[in-house]
Amino acid sequence: MLAQIGEALEESELVLKDIPVEDIVLSPYQPRLKFDQAKLMELRESIKAIGLGKPIIVRPRAGGYELVGGERRLRAVKELGWKTIPAVIKSMTDSLAMIIALSDNTGEALTDYESALGYARVLETGEERSQGAIAARLGINRSTISRCLQLVELPESIQSILKDHPELITSNYAKQFVEYAKQDRKAVERIVQTLMVDKGVGQVAALREIGKKLRPVSSDPLETRNFQGLGTVRRMGTKVEFRCEKGIDPSRFMQRIEAFLASIDPQDVGNTGP
Repeated sequence: MLAQIGEALEESELVLKDIPVEDIVLSPYQPRLKFDQAKLMELRESIKAIGLGKPIIVRPRAGGYELVGGERRLRAVKELGWKTIPAVIKSMTDSLAMIIALSDNTGEALTDYESALGYARVLETGEERSQGAIAARLGINRSTISRCLQLVELPESIQSILKDHPELITSNYAKQFVEYAKQDRKAVERIVQTLMVDKGVGQVAALREIGKKLRPVSSDPLETRNFQGLGTVRRMGTKVEFRCEKGIDPSRFMQRIEAFLASIDPQDVGNTGP
C-alpha cells in the first residue's frame, strides 16, 4: 500500500498502533458507491481465519480519527465484534486523503465511474493541478484518468442512474455515450434505464440502439417502381436499389445495366441538368 502512493506517506511520520473501532468516523471521500455484500462476507471470513493482513489508514481528528483507507476491512472487523483495529495514523491534506482512498481498493476494484468521481474530487481541491500529477501519485497512465473523467461529463440525469449502478458504463465507451447525450439526452437516458438497467443489455448493444434512434431520417419519400418480369427498383434519397425477380440472372442483368449507364451523359441527370 505504501509503495502505491510513492513518497506520500513517509515512514518517519507514521504511527502504527491498535485504535478503538468506536473512535473512527468514515471518510467523506470514500469513492466506492456500492459495497458487494458477498465479497464483504468473504473478507470477514478471511480475517476471522487468518487475521487482518493490512492495517487501515486514518488521520487524527477532534475526539478520534477519520478513516482514510480500508473501509471494507473496518466493516469486516466490526461484524466480527473487534473492539480495536491496527491502524496507520498520519496527518495529511484532504487531497492526499482522497488519493489514498482511491489507491486503497485492491481487494475489490472500483468501477470506472467511481474512480472518475474520485479523480474529479481531487482536481477540485486544486492541490493536484493536473491529471498527470494524479496519475503519478497513483502509478497509472494519465490516459486512464482522462478516459474515466469523460464519465462525469454525462448529464446529471444519467449520472444519477450510474450512482445506483456504477458498473453500467465503462471508460472505454464513455465518449460515445457523452456524444450521443449531447444530441438527445432524454433518448440516451431512456435507453440506459430501460435497456441497460431494467433488461441487463450491455453497452455495445445499447449504443447500437441509441445510434438507431438518433439516425437522421431522410425527408425524401420512398419511391418504388415495379418492372414486370424484371424486378423492383426503390429510391430513398440518394440510394437506388434494384431487386431482381425470380428467374432473372443478376450477372446478365448487371451487364445490361452497365451498358445502359455507360450511355448516360452525367449532365443529363445532374441537379443542374434540363
